[in-house]
Amino acid sequence: MFAPKKRLLQTFVLILLVSMVTIATAIPYVAANPYAPLHLPKITINSDGSITPQTDYITRVGSTYTLTRDMLHEYTVEILCSNIVFDGAAHIIDVTVEGNFSDQGYPAFYVDVGVNLQDVSNVVVKNLTGRGSNVNVNLQFSSRCEIVNVTCPQNIRILGDGNTITECNGGIEVYQGNNNLITKNNLTSVFVGLSSSNNKFYLNNFYLSDYPELFSSSSWDNGTVGNFWSNYTTKYPNAAEIDTSGIGNTTYAITRGWYTTRDYPNISDTDHFPLLYPYDIGKDQLGHPLANPENSSNAPGAPDSLLLGSIFAIAVIFAAILGIFNLKILRKKTVLKVAIANLGQRLTRLKDC
Repeated sequence: MFAPKKRLLQTFVLILLVSMVTIATAIPYVAANPYAPLHLPKITINSDGSITPQTDYITRVGSTYTLTRDMLHEYTVEILCSNIVFDGAAHIIDVTVEGNFSDQGYPAFYVDVGVNLQDVSNVVVKNLTGRGSNVNVNLQFSSRCEIVNVTCPQNIRILGDGNTITECNGGIEVYQGNNNLITKNNLTSVFVGLSSSNNKFYLNNFYLSDYPELFSSSSWDNGTVGNFWSNYTTKYPNAAEIDTSGIGNTTYAITRGWYTTRDYPNISDTDHFPLLYPYDIGKDQLGHPLANPENSSNAPGAPDSLLLGSIFAIAVIFAAILGIFNLKILRKKTVLKVAIANLGQRLTRLKDC
């Protein structure tokens, strides 16, 4: 009669014991887990403008903070101060932690954010290269900021409104934000998340290695010019240039991932004024295949200076070889004449004897 209750009690006690043993063994494991991810310490520009900890990595002149040298595997940067300029001065911030692992023992290459803007506005980040994170520059609840001339192998992430990304290289994530402007960049990936609206993309060069992840509508031109898409002429082989505008006469439909197409079929994904040639960011002008065809060495009828130079070099080498060969022959003839003369003198002496 009591056997089922007794068996149930035994099962409960067994489960309790197993749980206690598991917890007891897990505590020291967590304390000394060799796979616990390592995080780099931060250099923080505080809301009052001070820098902690004190460091010679960053100098301050007024509201401009300048990186003095490359920061490799040592610190991340956190910006909590509005209305400032953070100038990377062409230096690198690399937040890679060698041999880093996640809690599960898998390699955790991307752990920290290189430069994090937290709840700020009117901040300019410029002239910087970020490495070693899946988010190199992060605009977290930040607005009216500018990211200029920043190279990010992974991503610049926006979670905020009214920001501008320009002259940058890498990927872009508008994770959640409105009225952001992304223009004059070389972009390798793009993500536009939910609850995002009125974000504008134009005069960018897209060299995408995967389908864009678009969950919300954005504008892909400004009404007169759009973006350069590296697969445009492949996708539309019959597209032609409108006059000499550098703009193709066929609108570009962005090919999205199947799941975003399935779940969000009505979002805007069309560039109405696609560029036929990459936008020249350095000169800030529309690109053309030959800016000055009449002065180009590759224009029809123009001499190929490289070919002429090669022919001239070959001729010089051949003449040098021929000269060396003739000199050797001349030397041999001279030696032969001297030997014959010496032999004649010896024969004359023998005859006189």
